[in-house]
Amino acid sequence: KSQKIYRKSRDKSLDAFYKSYAWQKLRALAFERDKGLCQRCLKRGILKRADVVHHIVEVLVDWSKRFDLDNLESVCHACHNHEHKAHPRG
Repeated sequence: KSQKIYRKSRDKSLDAFYKSYAWQKLRALAFERDKGLCQRCLKRGILKRADVVHHIVEVLVDWSKRFDLDNLESVCHACHNHEHKAHPRG
């Protein structure tokens, strides 16, 4: 439910970014670099498929890092949800 509220209320430029070909291409590159594995689980010795490419420094915090491959990590839904519960978007 909260995700739907977030999506409805977020900035149109953010929506356009996540729908862009450039983001889709970079997202695929991050998955490929990370071999489709959750990087946080991997650090704990667990092999788990990644579902999400996460911006380490959030796009809303630093727009200039949105296309920075070094600012991306492939994570599973559980790790991504944990990250956003620990550090809410505000």
